[in-house]
Amino acid sequence: MKIFLINKKNKKGNVFSMWWFVMAVLVAAVIYIMVNMFFQSPIDIRDLEVNSLINHVADCIYYAGQFNNNINFLPKNSLRKEDTTLENNPVSNEVEVDKEFLIKNCNLNLYDENYPKENQYFIQVNIYELKTASNSLDYKDNLLVSSIAGNEIFKDYCDLQLQKNFYPSANALEEVKYEDNTYKTLPFCKNKKFYAFTRQIMSDNSRKEYIVEIIGGIKKLNENVKV
Repeated sequence: MKIFLINKKNKKGNVFSMWWFVMAVLVAAVIYIMVNMFFQSPIDIRDLEVNSLINHVADCIYYAGQFNNNINFLPKNSLRKEDTTLENNPVSNEVEVDKEFLIKNCNLNLYDENYPKENQYFIQVNIYELKTASNSLDYKDNLLVSSIAGNEIFKDYCDLQLQKNFYPSANALEEVKYEDNTYKTLPFCKNKKFYAFTRQIMSDNSRKEYIVEIIGGIKKLNENVKV
């Protein structure tokens, strides 16, 4: 009788051991598949990168209630005074794109050694004057300054994305249901706008108000997109 009970217990033990072994194999297989899928599908972090780039440039352009002193608020061909700061010069309608300011004054390094043949970054700053409160929605006609750096080819792509409020992320592709992967190969673009004003108080106790628009774009497909 004792021998029978011992054998019965051993059989139950063997069944439980086999069951735990099968479960351990299944769990290990699931973990392996998930890890493999995770590393094969790159995580798109360009949203974080472009936000960091835009915020860095924003602090360079306007910080602690004051514009960068090196900003030239008049085109080179229409300077009337030695002092070219915003407070001391009138608005000029002939705005010239400055392609040197951001690199020289904002400590930008837009070179990526993983992409030696093509610059993977784009940044543009536009400063508009708000002449009246009612003009707040129509400020695009009052462009004062436009500075650009990086890959200028991205500009048209970014303009298109921002106009359509479309970003080439996986979620966006599912939402708009594009039939191909064309938009996955485009730069990822975002923009930021904020109000700014000068410290100088005018004769009517008011301050000049402006809208600063910063547009940033990053491509870097190899690390972020599986095409």
